[in-house]
Order: sequence, then structure tokens, then C-alpha cells
Amino acid sequence: MKDRRVNINRLFCYAAFFAFALGSPSAVPLKVLCINQVGTGGLTRTNAVNALTAILRDFASEKGFTLTVPASIMATGAMMNDDSLSKYQVIVFNNNSSIGGVIPGIAQRTAFQRWLKHGGGLVAWMGVMDHKDLWPFLTDSVFFTQFTAWSAWGSVAGRNAQVQIDTMPTNGMVRSQKPEYNDLLAGFPKTHWTWPDEWMSFHGNPRSQVDVLLTIDENTYDVPPGGVMGPNHPIAWAYTLPPDSTGQRGRFIYNARGHDSAAFTGTGSGAAPNGIDTGAAGLTRTWAWQSIRWAAGLTQSSVAIRAVGNESHNGSLNSRNQNGALQVSVYGMKKHVVEVFDLAGHKLIRQIGEGEKEYSFSNLKRAAVYVIQVKSHGKTYSQRVVF
Repeated sequence: MKDRRVNINRLFCYAAFFAFALGSPSAVPLKVLCINQVGTGGLTRTNAVNALTAILRDFASEKGFTLTVPASIMATGAMMNDDSLSKYQVIVFNNNSSIGGVIPGIAQRTAFQRWLKHGGGLVAWMGVMDHKDLWPFLTDSVFFTQFTAWSAWGSVAGRNAQVQIDTMPTNGMVRSQKPEYNDLLAGFPKTHWTWPDEWMSFHGNPRSQVDVLLTIDENTYDVPPGGVMGPNHPIAWAYTLPPDSTGQRGRFIYNARGHDSAAFTGTGSGAAPNGIDTGAAGLTRTWAWQSIRWAAGLTQSSVAIRAVGNESHNGSLNSRNQNGALQVSVYGMKKHVVEVFDLAGHKLIRQIGEGEKEYSFSNLKRAAVYVIQVKSHGKTYSQRVVF
């Protein structure tokens, strides 16, 4: 009977965790800042910007998070300070070509850099790589590349460009198949699919620095002169920054899709062929939501986190109470370090272990948000949890 009670309790606790991770309005204290402006000389892709903004507004209503969309470059600049930025877990760069012109001041850029390094999550779409004025921190330490050429809308012999989940090993690892990307890529076909868009080529391949997630087959669209990157042409990747002095790590994720509203709605407008149906607009919406979750540290990875309460003697379940503990289960790792931080970055707990192991942490304040980090072999897996 005891074993049965334990199994039921674990199912209940997993459900509680997933309710948080999937965006329950009552459980996710998530705030997202969406920046839509472009800098001087940048290309304005109004249709795409408006389409993604509309999707984010829908998500905010459905998932219960707060979305802020500054109305001007001046309004955006006014938010680039430590106090304002600390209120947000995720910032979306929405097709902002010449982003350096959107955040031009040294003090503003420095505040943004501190925010990102200290555990912020940055989600970026297509035009961000189209630099007219460079921001070395982003180009050299976050993006690891920049735009060099783009294709026209259209296809070869009537075919749309073929996209696939990356399957090319880097240092012996297929990075797109790391457990922390399971949620992000779960709904995508295992082989390939087709998407129309204005596809970007990049000056240098960021693969050696980042986790490439999606690639494009250059044989299936007209690659522009000077834009050939070969069989590992990336169009989506993610990167976790090195830890700052408090152990926090920022996250960056990019998708080159999004030239026009067709990327999000499935129908073209503006520069895109009118009436085109992507057949996979839902995948783009999936990416939009799951990339926000990943950037916020809310995705399921090889670290399973849940709060465990006491069992009653008759096999039913009690609500979690003051005698409960935060339980962290580690799977698929060898030697590892488990650390618990509060949102201010203060390290509260540190444990060292090896193999599959469960940790039970008590004496933590209830109704609080904690950041759990598990470090193993130079990689860090991070999750936020409400306890």
C-alpha cells in the first residue's frame, strides 16, 4: 500500500510541476518585454512585426503572463535600466534590424547586458541579425554571427525551402537532441518540412559556439550570391551564456523565420506571394511560445523538479504543507552539482552527487520562486520553480 501511495503522490507532484511549466495563469509569474522598433537604416518588416506581436498578445491572455510592448524607441530606451529590466524574465527582439540603434546609449546597453548575463532570457527573430550599426557584445558574445545575404521569396521548381531538425554532431553531440530542447522541438516532424520565407545567410557559422536546432537544405531554394553555407546552414539556434558572479546564466534563442506575416498566419502579404499556405504556420506559433518558455527556464529537461508534501496514512493526498520539501531528481548525468538560488541570485543550497539521484531540500520559504541549476561536465541545466 505504501508503494501505491508513493506512486500516486509522484503523479500528483508531476502534475503540479507541469501546471507551472506549461503556463498556468495562477502559477507562472512571467513577464515578457517585446521590442518592435528598428534603428536608423534598418529594414522595417511591419507585417511580420505586427503578426508576431498579435500572437504574443494571444499567448499572454491564454497562458496568463504579462506582456509589455513599448510604443517607441524613446519608451524602449527608458526601460533599459536595472530597475525596469529586473521585472522581466524574457525580452523579445521582434525583427529589429539595427538593434544597436534601438538601444544606443552606453548606460542603456550596459544595463541590458547585466540583465542578460544575470539570468535574463532573450528571444530573437529574423531581422535582428541584419546589423547596420554593430553592438559588439551581441555580435561577438551572444549571436556569434550576423547577416550577410538573403534570398528572394520563392522556390526552386515550385518547391518551398526544406527545413529540418539539426542532426549534425558537434564535439560528438547532436545538440538539437539535448534534453533541454525536448519541449521546444517536440511538435516538429522528425524528418523535414517545407516553409516559404526570405532565408538569411550568415557571416560565419555559429555552430562551434551555439546549439544549432534547425537547418535548411540549400538545394531546395535559391541561395543568393555569397550566401552558400553548405549542408549545415543554420536557421535557428540557442546559446546559454557563461555564469555571472552569482552563478546565474542568461539564455538566447534565435529563429531566422519571420520576414512576413505568412510566417505566422500561413497566408502571405506584402512582399510574400499572396495566398501562400505554409502548411506549418502552427510550427511557427509553437516555436514562438516554446522559445519564450525555454528562455525563461520553464521547459522540461533532464532535470525534473517538483514540490513534495506529506502522505496521509489512508492513501489519500494532503495539500503540501510546512513540512514539505523541494525535491530535485537528476537523470542522465554522471557527476553533477545541484544548486538552489533565490531570484536575487543568492545561493541557498549546494549539493554534489553522481548518477541518477534525488535530493530533498527543506527549510525553504513557501510561495516563493527558486532557480534550480544542475551542472555536469561543463553544461548547466536551469529551471525556475514555484515552491
